[in-house]
Amino acid sequence: MSGILNVTILGDSMYPTLTDGQTVSADILNEFDDVRIGDIVVLLHPFKPETHIVKRIKSFDGLLYFVEGDQPDPMGSEDSHNFGPVGRDLILARITVNEGMNVAPEFIEILIDDQSMSPKYTTGDTVIAHLLDAVDEIEIGDLVVCLHPENNEQQMIRRVKEIDGTHYFLAADNLDGEGVLDSTHFGTISREEIIAIIDDEAKEMERA
Repeated sequence: MSGILNVTILGDSMYPTLTDGQTVSADILNEFDDVRIGDIVVLLHPFKPETHIVKRIKSFDGLLYFVEGDQPDPMGSEDSHNFGPVGRDLILARITVNEGMNVAPEFIEILIDDQSMSPKYTTGDTVIAHLLDAVDEIEIGDLVVCLHPENNEQQMIRRVKEIDGTHYFLAADNLDGEGVLDSTHFGTISREEIIAIIDDEAKEMERA
């Protein structure tokens, strides 16, 4: 870290986490500082180099970051849906969510669209996943959400079969499924490419 940047939020693209007119502090990053999925960051607009914007990192393909606003209205934020993924060089600072902010939900819903994890999950099931942070552990047997190797905007669920340091071998439960992709096809993936862990307890709480 190399200093503090005071940022005033303009507009509602980060609502409800950050609101229009709110001023927050951000830690200025240097080139060696890591950024992770879930971080709220200050970055340069890729097409307006003098404009600073605040977005949340939603995915990472090993080279580029897909950023979005927290605004639930899909038309309420100009982000990677409009200008595409961004490079690390455009990310300038990270905002730490504190007690004075509204914290965005730490759970995401995944809609199952194939039979790759059958019989546990089948087409049309909705699964609750817990977004990972820096201290969360991943163990063999965990069901995780990762980026699809052929489409970085698509997510898929696979089971952790082997762990080699910071790389993970992921497998589908239904090995007979047509067109099923797992680490047999695309190789092991890094910790940064795993977005979330399936949280069956959260699903049960939702049903209660």
